[in-house]
Amino acid sequence: MHPRLAKAKRRRVSWKDLVGAVFLASALSLVFWPRHYDVEDYVPRASTAYWQLSTGSRLGYTRLAPPPQVAVRPTPLIYLHGGPGGVITDAAVAFFEPFAALGYEVYLYDQVGSGSSARLDDIRAYTVTRHVADLLEIIDSVGTPEVLLVGHSWGSVLLTEVLKVRPQRVRAAVLTGPGPILPMARGPRTVLPPDSLDLSPVALTNRQAAKRTGNLRSMWVEWGARRFGQKWATDQEMDAFFTTVVTALNRATFCSPGQAPAASPGQGYYAHHRTVKSFSAVPSGKDALA
Repeated sequence: MHPRLAKAKRRRVSWKDLVGAVFLASALSLVFWPRHYDVEDYVPRASTAYWQLSTGSRLGYTRLAPPPQVAVRPTPLIYLHGGPGGVITDAAVAFFEPFAALGYEVYLYDQVGSGSSARLDDIRAYTVTRHVADLLEIIDSVGTPEVLLVGHSWGSVLLTEVLKVRPQRVRAAVLTGPGPILPMARGPRTVLPPDSLDLSPVALTNRQAAKRTGNLRSMWVEWGARRFGQKWATDQEMDAFFTTVVTALNRATFCSPGQAPAASPGQGYYAHHRTVKSFSAVPSGKDALA
């Protein structure tokens, strides 16, 4: 045997090689190994029904019907939850039960990609345009000339987009905690409140809350979703991760973060990120809102 080959054969793996290999394996596992998050599994309500829309969306919804002894009002009410990627909560259902008692038919639906609604294989299809098309078909399916729309946060953004294109179908609209009119104007973000208001410092910002929940794997998956429109982790894993993120973001909306409730399970990770990515592609159409 050649002397050099014999020497190479006798060479043992050093402790530095072992440490390096362990470090590399640990780093790779942080990125590529699926993670578990301590959140409850999402379970649809027993009363959940489903719409199969021509858009390809399969949407779960809860319908609150007026009691038999109450006359049904001619204009049903449709609630649009926040997010994107939010979910219809039991608290939202309970809030609208008195409206059903007054004679309103109430529909609360999970938007595509979240809650009891189906997730899309092609996450690039999660766009504002897709959500608008889903809602317009829902409005048609309830079978009345007009509807009442109530939108919260992102739901108010979706509501506004419908008002741009089909205002004649909306009898009245209520916007709570509204988001921006798309496309977003960046200028107001730099406007600070006057010192005369004597506002208390923010205990927790959205940026801080999101940073605390992130990890190497979530950053890698998010990059793949944003840059390539691909799922590099399952919906189940990332929906659980997003639920932890929303719990942290809830804390950032309270003056005392400890008072914030945990997020309901069923949050839709890919629906959130890809829909937000599509915000900049929405044409203005603000003149139509005049």
